[in-house]
Amino acid sequence: MTELETARSSSAVEALGWTGMLAVTAAFGLNAAHVLGDGWFYQTLNAVGALALFVVCVRKRDWPTMTLELIWFAVSAWRLSQAS
Repeated sequence: MTELETARSSSAVEALGWTGMLAVTAAFGLNAAHVLGDGWFYQTLNAVGALALFVVCVRKRDWPTMTLELIWFAVSAWRLSQAS
């Protein structure tokens, strides 16, 4: 991989991490402010955010946080399956 490809890949991973963080934080904040209930949109934001952060954690080999994000994703996916 060239230096430019490495830089682009690193930037994409950082963007994915920021996107995941924004999704999880938005879900939490909107739920805490009673703007968003515990429905499918909330769980989808959590699941997408957790999955994005999981990918970043795997890439950076941050195993404890990766495990947390995997659990966070699993709980959100479980709740989404219950809503159907």
